[in-house]
Amino acid sequence: SRGFIFDGFDGTTLNPQWTVAAGNWSLNSGKLKQTNASLQNNNVYMSLDQSLSNNYMYHWKGKFGGAVGNRRGGLYVLCSDPTGIERGNSYFIWFRVDDNKVQFYKVQNNNFGSPLISVPFTLNADVAYDFKFSFDRISGKMQVYIDDQLIGTYVDPTPYTTGAHVSFRSADATMEVDDFTVYRSRNTSENILVGA
Repeated sequence: SRGFIFDGFDGTTLNPQWTVAAGNWSLNSGKLKQTNASLQNNNVYMSLDQSLSNNYMYHWKGKFGGAVGNRRGGLYVLCSDPTGIERGNSYFIWFRVDDNKVQFYKVQNNNFGSPLISVPFTLNADVAYDFKFSFDRISGKMQVYIDDQLIGTYVDPTPYTTGAHVSFRSADATMEVDDFTVYRSRNTSENILVGA
């Protein structure tokens, strides 16, 4: 409700804030793992108010596996409907292992459409990467980093300014997520609320 997330996926059971909508998501060795490589739209999501600050940073470590084919996965942000086939209205960062591409999408009424941009990038299967995605809901500027290297930038002239969920997705691939953190920008002076 305050616009922040941290989940290190320690322990043996998934935090109850997450909802598994499709796929085999579970904790294993301190990581969130999705092990069904045959489904097209695996989905685990969590509520997150993304209307509180201008800029949000989504940060996680992850990798993709499974048999060679069309392995891909990524993260939806500012989701209006986390159970919708494409999460209602949202933005989606798609990492394509076999096509070696990183793509930004704007989803409107569960319509995926063409990518806003498609950037060549070699993603190796079963190799862990550090992913960062920043989005400014006022300017519409979005950027993705892999291992702290800027991969792509796009500015949406009519950006979404609200969103209530985030959702990880994999398709034709296994997927692993660790240390998922969401930060938001603040003023130079801020009151920090802790507990009740």
